[in-house]
Amino acid sequence: MNQAYLQSSTTIQSSPFVKAEKSVFRRSSVNTTKSLVNVGKDSDFLTSSTKPCNNSYAFMEEDPLYLRIFAIFWNAKKELFEDGMDNLFLTELGFLINKHKNEAVEHITRIVLHEQLNPEVSGESLRLLGRIKDEESYEFRRWLLEQSLNLSSSRARDGAILGLASMDDKRTIPKLKSAIDKEKYIELKEDMELVLKQLES
Repeated sequence: MNQAYLQSSTTIQSSPFVKAEKSVFRRSSVNTTKSLVNVGKDSDFLTSSTKPCNNSYAFMEEDPLYLRIFAIFWNAKKELFEDGMDNLFLTELGFLINKHKNEAVEHITRIVLHEQLNPEVSGESLRLLGRIKDEESYEFRRWLLEQSLNLSSSRARDGAILGLASMDDKRTIPKLKSAIDKEKYIELKEDMELVLKQLES
């Protein structure tokens, strides 16, 4: 990641988005096996809207928007992502974020922070969240990007770094400094330090 791009472009802490935070911790933990949407029988995240019916793993009463976003993530595992190039995944996900605002970001939060799907796809979604121009969902998107600095996948963390670089918001500095202290991968640590330098300039 070079400086020119920066200029252009898990511990989950308390968030101002109470509804979303409850969703992350208390709703279903998603396991992607053969069916589109599966849940574990003994998952502590299950609620009345996500509990299996008749011992089935499938969501029977799930939010249609969540299912649509999940399907977009699921299908994107076959995508070839190239820097600077749009693709079907980014186009569809961007459309839903612009249309549904915080509701769409809430569902993306569930998927990304549970770390159940392809980490490269999650990383691409995080890059996109930083580039979206939408004031209504801005604070939620920034919060999710900051939390994603602590994800276990280096690819997902890289996406979060790029997303925060695009936002260029000085309020991210404390979270970024904390992530730098914990980052084990030299290349990612250097990328974080470049973003920090950008934000402090």
